[in-house]
Amino acid sequence: MSCFFGSLSIVWIYGITFFASRSRFAAVIAALLLATHPIFVQNALYAEVYGPQTCFVLLSLLLWLIDRPVPAAFSFAMSVLITPSSLLALPLLVILRPQRRALVTLGAISAAVLSFFVLPRYADYLFGDRGLLRAAEGRLGPGLRLLKEGHEVFLGFFLFLPLLLMGLRELIRQRRLWALGAGLLLLWLGGYMLGERFMDVPVQLPFYAMLCCVVGLGCLPWLNEIRMRNHGRGRFWILPILAAVLIVAMKLTEERLPRGAGVYGSVRGGLVLAVAAVALLASAGSLLLRAGRFSRIVPLVLALLLPLGVNGLRAFSWAEAAGERALGYRDLVLKMSRTAGPDFLAVGGWGEGILLEHYLYRRSYTGRWINTQWLDGKWGESWEMRSRKKLEEAVAARREIWLLGPDPARLSGLQAAGYVFQPFGSIVRARAGP
Repeated sequence: MSCFFGSLSIVWIYGITFFASRSRFAAVIAALLLATHPIFVQNALYAEVYGPQTCFVLLSLLLWLIDRPVPAAFSFAMSVLITPSSLLALPLLVILRPQRRALVTLGAISAAVLSFFVLPRYADYLFGDRGLLRAAEGRLGPGLRLLKEGHEVFLGFFLFLPLLLMGLRELIRQRRLWALGAGLLLLWLGGYMLGERFMDVPVQLPFYAMLCCVVGLGCLPWLNEIRMRNHGRGRFWILPILAAVLIVAMKLTEERLPRGAGVYGSVRGGLVLAVAAVALLASAGSLLLRAGRFSRIVPLVLALLLPLGVNGLRAFSWAEAAGERALGYRDLVLKMSRTAGPDFLAVGGWGEGILLEHYLYRRSYTGRWINTQWLDGKWGESWEMRSRKKLEEAVAARREIWLLGPDPARLSGLQAAGYVFQPFGSIVRARAGP
């Protein structure tokens, strides 16, 4: 289902970019970038809520832009039902079309749909284990938010930095795009200030999808130059392509350096090698431009194909490796379950715990798994207290404990309580000693 909604999202981003840019070429580039975006690919493969949420947010935005407020309201309500963080996209809709009648239609229909589905189950929606107020107990400081979003932007857009900067320039330069630029700024601020609560939740995925639209807009200056048959003679063409080559060279060389070099060392080493490569390319490129042998479309093609190729290889290599890990983990869990005690309790990270419940019980939140983030207090004090109490009761009852990943704190605690350990691949089974 996530793959289905992810495929639809690619179609919607094509429509949004075409509406904003009036260029099919820019729309195709935005769609290809979204299709190869690493975070988008991950959420299109995982059975999570963020892929479908992004699909309905983008659909509501597209319908809103083409003056279809009624279906846009239903789509927006669906996105909010999937996850309330979709409400952060509301300022974007308001700014793009500040018309009273359309806004009243949007508000009335969305409120009616949400009331119909939420009011009968308001207690679970607000106070349940995954309720809105319970989830709000999580906290990320400003530094962690910047670190998280900086990593996410770097992961998906670092190779497209020249086009992204040119797209942002278009949002400022073209008056008709000012509303879109202001709406995207509010969308990002809302996610940063109100939505970022957990390190492993991609709350900004709709914003990153819209950044693909901005990258598409960044193609417009190049397209205009081509239409005007302006060769540029090295003033316009050479800088973006050299920036793209610089970024690709930095990334490739960074990954080849020893892991012990650290982030600073790897970036520094990659920069030295990349600058040397760019110096050679700059000299050769300037000679070709002055000789009139450099086709006007070549810089644009290279600036697009190189990042798309690298992004696509990274994303789908990760997808293949993740699939192999999931199959291996499934086989391990099923093998252990055949000899496990009837009332064992699992302790592990979010991904491992959800998969274990799916493989063994075909449902989530069975009460047979404790998230290590709850135990570490990352979801707030109440989650920490309840989780610690549940684990202490299991240890007092001498229940079998499964540690789903490396967890020195829990290992030492169980060892002190007289447990003995039996490793099974990445999982450690802890049983009460004699």
